[in-house]
Amino acid sequence: MRLIGIKKLNAIKGVNDEIDTWMSAWVAEIIHVSWKSDMELIDAFPRVEHVENFSYMFPVFDHDHISIKVTFCFNGGIAVIHEVISK
Repeated sequence: MRLIGIKKLNAIKGVNDEIDTWMSAWVAEIIHVSWKSDMELIDAFPRVEHVENFSYMFPVFDHDHISIKVTFCFNGGIAVIHEVISK
């Protein structure tokens, strides 16, 4: 998938090594997948939360207070990072 808005991840970059490692692996997986439906996304990330239309919240590593909101266009192969949310 084409990942748009990757610079928004700078908000959590450097918080700690675990988050940086998770984020690097997450970005690599999103870029290299070719999901055609939300079910494939949910199979790959069971903790993901569907929030609206084609938008999902990804909890970051084991930090439930940090999430990444992403909208997917499965047919177009595009993922857009909207925001990084810290609660």
